[in-house]
Amino acid sequence: MATDTFPKPRPDLVVPVELGNRSYQVLIGPGLLGRASELIAARLGSARAAIVPDPHVAARHLAGLETALRSGNRHLGTITLAPGEATKNLVTLGDVCDF
Repeated sequence: MATDTFPKPRPDLVVPVELGNRSYQVLIGPGLLGRASELIAARLGSARAAIVPDPHVAARHLAGLETALRSGNRHLGTITLAPGEATKNLVTLGDVCDF
């Protein structure tokens, strides 16, 4: 079977979000969670990360992201927050910062 009949992996798409000195990039592509440690290293050096999902996102993506971050010694911990706008407040921010 010819190799050109298999779909080629889609390259990552980088979407810039221009906000002046608060600008950042959104990466879109397959397998990015599994590459989280290397992607962080490429952008932030030796930085480590905490994961702050809601239960819905955690159920779908948390295990893979934790595994990827632990493999690169980048996982500081995980704090799961209640979903919704009511969680986005200074008290919750304080809880996350104290974590």
